[in-house]
Amino acid sequence: FCSYKGTQPARPGAVRHIFSHHAFVHPYESLENNLWGIGHQSGTFSSLYKSRLRRGKEYCLAPYERKIENGKVKKVRIKGERIEGRFAKDFTELVGTEKNVLLFCKNAEHLDLPDRSVDAVVTDPPYLDNVMYSELSDFFYVWMRLALKDRYPEFEPVLTPKEEEIVKAQGRGKDSKSYLKGMTRVFRECHRILKDDGLLIFTFHHKGDEAWAIVLQALLDAGFYISATYPVRSEMKLSVHILNQESIEYDAIIVCRKRIRGASSDWSSIERKIRDTANHLLKELISLNGKATKMEALVIVMGKCLEFYSKAYPDIRDGQERISTEEALRRVRNILQELAEELE
Repeated sequence: FCSYKGTQPARPGAVRHIFSHHAFVHPYESLENNLWGIGHQSGTFSSLYKSRLRRGKEYCLAPYERKIENGKVKKVRIKGERIEGRFAKDFTELVGTEKNVLLFCKNAEHLDLPDRSVDAVVTDPPYLDNVMYSELSDFFYVWMRLALKDRYPEFEPVLTPKEEEIVKAQGRGKDSKSYLKGMTRVFRECHRILKDDGLLIFTFHHKGDEAWAIVLQALLDAGFYISATYPVRSEMKLSVHILNQESIEYDAIIVCRKRIRGASSDWSSIERKIRDTANHLLKELISLNGKATKMEALVIVMGKCLEFYSKAYPDIRDGQERISTEEALRRVRNILQELAEELE
């Protein structure tokens, strides 16, 4: 399923696949692509084999890192490294043999893994109400199901499962409370399977305070604190869903560890750390890009708020007042407003 790419003289009549912009843009006129590809097309086997599939396989056989030297990107091969999967049937086979992959297709709230057995959990959770993942997945699922349903029981249902999906979707009876409960259950399962020195790492961004507050509360309720946050660009500048909009190009990479209860902390010291660190990171961002937007400042400030607040949780006070997660984020908005005024 495609749309016309444009009428450029160099590529007249070219087409592109329907998700080429990293967003669903309803086309004025839909086309059905030639699977193998003829002429100027995107997303076909002939166009993607060399540019994607073959290059990906070559990377797996000889992976490399990118190193910047004198402003130029250099590929540095990783000696002795090879990316290939040897699938195990269960955890015992995974740790007791040469097998190196254990693949599940199931609810992340209940994983068939022993307590304190995992070094790191790396994930990308749903961003509250930003994307309805199961609904978008149906577009691909209904086609994949035809080929896979007789071999994999996970593909027997006509559509993707939606009842247990952790999102905020009022039309499906899923509100903020259900999102918080679901995120907490998943994070608690991560806490259970992680070793005591293990890491939970995930990415997150959202324009609304509510989403950040829920994620922070879920982490705290599950027994984690945030040990570090790193802002990274996650969207192309020309992505349709952020172009000419006040949207976020950056994600916060959030690194968490199991929490050990600490002593009481003063809010003023936490606020000072947030302000100083955010200022430093914004200056670095401006030095690299020439500017920083309000949305980029939001990701940086919110990320640092979560980090410093979670380290001091649960007894954070301003005088006699205990500072809740919601109150902390409300106060952080004031810091964000001040930084935004400085950016203008």
